[in-house]
Amino acid sequence: MTPDPDVEAILDTLSRHEVRYVVIGGIAAVLFGSPYPTEDLDICPDAKGTNRKRLSEALIELGAEEWDPHKGEFIKREWTEDMLAVDKTWLLGTHFGRLDILFAPTGTGGYPDLARRRQMIRLGDRDIPVSAIEDLIRMKEAAGRERDRIHVPTLRKMLEEWHHNQGGAQ
Repeated sequence: MTPDPDVEAILDTLSRHEVRYVVIGGIAAVLFGSPYPTEDLDICPDAKGTNRKRLSEALIELGAEEWDPHKGEFIKREWTEDMLAVDKTWLLGTHFGRLDILFAPTGTGGYPDLARRRQMIRLGDRDIPVSAIEDLIRMKEAAGRERDRIHVPTLRKMLEEWHHNQGGAQ
């Protein structure tokens, strides 16, 4: 398991399996121009059964293992649609780095909520769905952790600049 994610490789795998998701967290902020580094890729996938099945197949291809913070190690899992329904948050290691799956990110209604305002951002040779900056702010504020709160002023400035560059429309 590599410490820094190969974001394009992970997203390519999700795309091949036709997984519906929105990129959230630090990578989303970086794609909008945030200077803060991150060590994992966070996604909010659609929780519907057919999408969970596609996601489970992608996780198998990625060689995903669950991170157990209590043991400090990765644990092999049999990824299935039913397995993914057991929890709302999965912290994973893959062949291409860390991947966190959050079906219900703090402060949101999950995929349907985030998908409404998602932005398509070019990464490599594809457009990827990324959480709107307003939603990134909402998630950071709702999490209430100091490490999240320090990002909010930067995200607000990025939002201001983004609105300015878009002529005030989104």
